[in-house]
Amino acid sequence: MIDKKGDNQKFMHFESGLLRIWDNLTAVETEDGIQYEGELYETYASEGCDVEAILAQLKATELANEARCVREKRSTLIANVTWRYERYAREMRLGLATTDDIGKLDAYIQLLCDIPDQAGFPHDVVWPVL
Repeated sequence: MIDKKGDNQKFMHFESGLLRIWDNLTAVETEDGIQYEGELYETYASEGCDVEAILAQLKATELANEARCVREKRSTLIANVTWRYERYAREMRLGLATTDDIGKLDAYIQLLCDIPDQAGFPHDVVWPVL
């Protein structure tokens, strides 16, 4: 097994001169014995392949994908509240009582912007709440 994070597991094995990396591999007992089911993630020629380099590349790719997902969620959360800035500006122009506390809104947006700077990013993110 290469790595286990939650339910997502990657397994590596050599077969017929190939190094195969499987994603979400599960064992299923059949009449013919144990069969493995999963999604083939990558295949490499095992002769002369640098397994450590392959593992490092896989981990780097997974880290980059996880960081991208976190940034996408952060962008969505920011987009979900930016309309409130427009409402605040309109209320101010019209001399109306403001609906939002602009300081709290600014602090929330800044906390979202700072997520990539968190020590646990991208694995252990503390999401701010407005």
